[in-house]
Amino acid sequence: MNKKLGFIGFSVCLLMAGCSSDSGVSEQYRYTPPAPVPVKTNAEVNVPYDLLWGRAQQWLSEKGFEGQGEVTGGVLSASQESYVDGLRYLDCGKGGSKVSIEPPAVKINILITQNADHAVASMNLKGNTTISYIESNGNKIPAPSITPVCVSNGQLEEDFLNYINR
Repeated sequence: MNKKLGFIGFSVCLLMAGCSSDSGVSEQYRYTPPAPVPVKTNAEVNVPYDLLWGRAQQWLSEKGFEGQGEVTGGVLSASQESYVDGLRYLDCGKGGSKVSIEPPAVKINILITQNADHAVASMNLKGNTTISYIESNGNKIPAPSITPVCVSNGQLEEDFLNYINR
């Protein structure tokens, strides 16, 4: 009798352990959002306002953006859907082996102000992307229920600040 109860107890424990294991998404389909990092976004430049504005426009053009804005307004904006280099500058999280994080849509705002005989530039980078699952045949299936998060890794801002300080 004790042996029978012991076997039943052992079987129940195994069954419960099997039921209580992680029944979540397999690692290959898991998406993990990024952790934000501190990013330097502004600099005071020892050049006239108009020169800084021109440098900002040149930099945007070299990066493949068309800047929109009025010199007198002080805000230069640019955006691009599916920016090929977007994942170099934005951390949009990590995915398992069956997760594809697509090139993000990127929006850049550059604010330029005059401060005595110096100009000040501040850059804001935003982006969003989509997630797809990769089938064994290579087809991608969109995952609209996942809202990925993209945060800047600071590389594009650093490149911009170096460019305008040349």
